Amino acid sequence: MRNKPALKFSLALVLGILLEHFIGIELKTLLLLSLILLLFYITFTFSKISLLKHFSIYLLILTVGALKYLSDNKFQPQNSIVNFANDTAIVKVQGKIISPPEIKNDRTNFVISANKIFKHGEEINVSGDVFVSIRKGKSKFDSLPKFSYGDEIQIIGVLKEPIRSRNPEEFDFARYLKIHDIDAVFLSYILSHIKVIKKFEAKTLNPIEILKKLTYEIKIAGLKIFDELLPQSEASFIKGLILGYRGEISKDVQQYFINTGTYHILAVSGLHVGIITSMFFVLTSFLRVSFVFRVLLTILGLIFYAFVVGLPPSVVRASIMASIVLIGMAIERRIDIFNLLGFSAIVILFFDSKQILHPGFQLSFSAVASISYFYPKIFNFFSKNFPFATKWFISPIASLFIASISAQILTLPFVVAYFSKISIISILANVFIVPLVSLAVPLGFATLLLYPVSGFIAQMMANSLWLTLNLTITLAKFFAHLPFAYIEVSKEISFYIVLILFSLMVFSKIKFQSPMKRITFAVLILLNLYIYIAPNGVISILSNKLNAEDSNLEITVLDVGQGDAIFVQFPDGKNLLIDGGNKTFNFDPGQRIIEPFLRKKGIKKIDAILVTHPHNDHIGGIPYILEKFEVGTVIDNGLNYNSSIYKRYLELIQSKGITHITVRAGNKITLTEHARIYVLHPTDEFIKSNDKEDNYGSGHDANNSSVVIKIQYGDNSFLLTGDAEKEAEDSMIKIYDTFLKSDWIKVGHHGSETSSSPAFVSKVKPKWAVISVGKYNKYNHPSDIVLRRYNLIGAQIHRTDEEGAGVFRSNGKDIEKIQWRN
Repeated sequence: MRNKPALKFSLALVLGILLEHFIGIELKTLLLLSLILLLFYITFTFSKISLLKHFSIYLLILTVGALKYLSDNKFQPQNSIVNFANDTAIVKVQGKIISPPEIKNDRTNFVISANKIFKHGEEINVSGDVFVSIRKGKSKFDSLPKFSYGDEIQIIGVLKEPIRSRNPEEFDFARYLKIHDIDAVFLSYILSHIKVIKKFEAKTLNPIEILKKLTYEIKIAGLKIFDELLPQSEASFIKGLILGYRGEISKDVQQYFINTGTYHILAVSGLHVGIITSMFFVLTSFLRVSFVFRVLLTILGLIFYAFVVGLPPSVVRASIMASIVLIGMAIERRIDIFNLLGFSAIVILFFDSKQILHPGFQLSFSAVASISYFYPKIFNFFSKNFPFATKWFISPIASLFIASISAQILTLPFVVAYFSKISIISILANVFIVPLVSLAVPLGFATLLLYPVSGFIAQMMANSLWLTLNLTITLAKFFAHLPFAYIEVSKEISFYIVLILFSLMVFSKIKFQSPMKRITFAVLILLNLYIYIAPNGVISILSNKLNAEDSNLEITVLDVGQGDAIFVQFPDGKNLLIDGGNKTFNFDPGQRIIEPFLRKKGIKKIDAILVTHPHNDHIGGIPYILEKFEVGTVIDNGLNYNSSIYKRYLELIQSKGITHITVRAGNKITLTEHARIYVLHPTDEFIKSNDKEDNYGSGHDANNSSVVIKIQYGDNSFLLTGDAEKEAEDSMIKIYDTFLKSDWIKVGHHGSETSSSPAFVSKVKPKWAVISVGKYNKYNHPSDIVLRRYNLIGAQIHRTDEEGAGVFRSNGKDIEKIQWRN
C-alpha cells in the first residue's frame, strides 16, 4: 500500500459510500463529523503528528464519500417528474430523446430527458429522465416515427414510479433505474402516440451535446449495418459486443455465457477497450506524426468510443486506465496498476457515487485487481514448478488459463451473489471463448469501417465475422450443457468465499522455501475453513444446537399477481410449496418468479408440493417446477378436472415417478418433526368431477374443493385456505369449531366476498391476515367488506398487490413480519 495514495483514498471513499448506503447516516451528523475531522487534520498538520494527520485525512475522505452518496441518492428536486406519477391517470409528457430505441418482444423501449408534463389541461415544467416503454398497436399501420438524439417528442400514456422488486431475490428494476439516474417509467400502448415536435439544433447546444448526437448517429448506423450483413442471432450478439446494445441477445444465449462463466465478454469492458486501444494505436502508426500525437489521437478515440457505448462504468474505468498508461508511455513514466485503479474509481465515483452499486463497476474493478495481484504470483508458481508451461507453443494457452483463474478469484463473490452459480467449466471455456471474442471485435470494427467504402468487401468481412460469432455461441452452448458445467449455490455462500479469499491473501504473504510446504499449508487452511464455516461445518452445527429452541419456521407468500404461491421452510430445512400462481400465454410464474426465488435460496429439492385445487391461478407454474426440480411428494385433492395444465401436471408426476398423495379432511401430512400439518378440508362431498375446460375463476365447486391445511408450530398456528368459499368454511366450522383459531391466515379466494364469511373470520380470529392478489385485477379483489371484517377483529393485513411478497417468521411463540427489501 506504500506509494499508492490514489488507492488509499479510493478505499476510504468507497468505505464511506458503503457506510452511507447500508447504515444511512444523517446529513447533520456527516457535516459535523467533516468539520471536526478537518479541524483535527489542521491541528495534527501544525503539530507535525504524521500518523494522526494521515488517519484524520482518511476519515475525512470517508465522510466525504458518505456525503457524496447522500447527495447523489437521497436529494430530489421539487419538480422531479416522479412526483407526478400516477398509476392510472393518462398524461402527456414532453422530453428529449437520449437513448436509441431498443425493441424487445412486442415493446419498444428508450429513455427521454423530460422537461414538461401536461396534466388536467395544465403545462408543468419538470426534470428527470424517464424510461419509456411502448407496446405496438394491433393496427399494421402503427409504426415508430423517426427520431434521433436530442429530438423533442410528446407522448401520451401512463406515468408510473419504477417498480421495486415484488419478491425476495427478484431483480429490482427500480434500483437498476436509480443507478442509471432514471426517475420514472412511462407506459404507452400505441407507437403512433409519439409525436416529434422539434428536431435537434446543434448551434444552440454545447460541445458535449454535439458529441452525444454524433455518437448516437454512429451507433444507430452501426446497428443497421450489422442487421443488414448478419443473421439475427449473430447480429444481436456483435451489437452487444461492440456497441453495448445487448437488449436483443436472447435469454438462452445469455444463459450459455452465465453458465460457462464467460458472461463478462457480453459487457463492453476492459477486454474490448484493450483491443480497441491497440487498433487505434496501430492505425495512427500509419500517420506521419509524433508518438505523443499518436497517444493523443488514441485517447480521443477512446473517449469517442466510450460515448458511443453509453459510458458504462467498465468502459469508463478501462478508458481512464488506458489513457493514463498511454500518457505514461509518452512521458516515459512507470505506472502503478493499483494506484491507477484507485484513481479510476475516484473519478467515476466523484461524478456518480451510485455506480458503486452497478454490477459492471464491481465486476470490472474486482477483475482487474484480481488479475493484477494474482496473475504474477500464479504465473511464477507455474514457471518454477512446471517449466514446460513456458514453452513457446504452450505459453499462450497457459497465459490464458492463468489469466482466467486470476480474474475469477476476486470476481467469484459477486458472480455468486448475482447469479447463484459457480461455473466449474469457466476456466476451460475462457481459454477457447476469449480468443474468439478477441478476433470477433476487430472483425466487427473492420466490417463497420469498410461498409461505407465497399459493401462487397464489408460483406466478405461480415462472413468471417459470422463464422467467428457462430463458433463462439456454439462453444458456449456446448460447454454450458456439459453435466459438470456449473453448480447452483445459495448467494449466502459469497460470505464464505470472501473469508477464504482473505485467508489465501494472508497466506500468500507467508514465506516458505519449499513449494510443497506452501501447497500443504494452503490445503490445511482451506480444510480448516471448510470444517469451521461451511454450511454444515462446526460453527453451523454448534449454532444449530445452541439455537435449537430459537429455530424458525418461515412462510413466504410470493407475489405472483392474481394467484397463490406460498413457500414454507421448516426449522429442520424441510420445505413445502403451496400452489404455483397463474400462467398466461406469455408469463409462467414457475419460471419467472418461483424458480429464481428457490435457486437464490439454495433450494435444490422441494420436499412436498401441495396443490390446493386445479384452477389455473393456483396450478399454473407447478408443471414448470416439476420439470426443473427434484420433488419428493405431490399432494392434492384428487379432483377429476379437465384443463391442459392439469393434464400436463398429472403426466409429469407419473413420468417422473413422484409420490402422489390425495388428502381429505382429518388427514395429517407427515413432512417434518418440528411442526404438525393438519388437513381440514375437503370432505368427500365437496369433490365433484369437472369435465369442462378450465375457465379461470369460474368454478365454485373447484374452489370449494380446495385443500385447507393448518400448520401448528409451537404456540403459533397458520391456516392456509386456498380458494375455499363460504360453503367450505361452513363445513369446517361445523366439524372443527374452535380448532380453526389461528394466529395467521392466508385469506381465502384472494379476498373475494365469496369467502371470509363473518362466522369464519370470528372463529379463526387471526393476528395476521395475508391476501395474495393481483394489482388492479379485474375482479376488484380484495373486497372492501372482507377487509372491514378483518379490520374489525384487529388483524394486521398484508396485501401482495400493495406490498409485494410477505415473509413471516415464527420462533414458535411469536410471528414476525420480515422486511426483506434492502
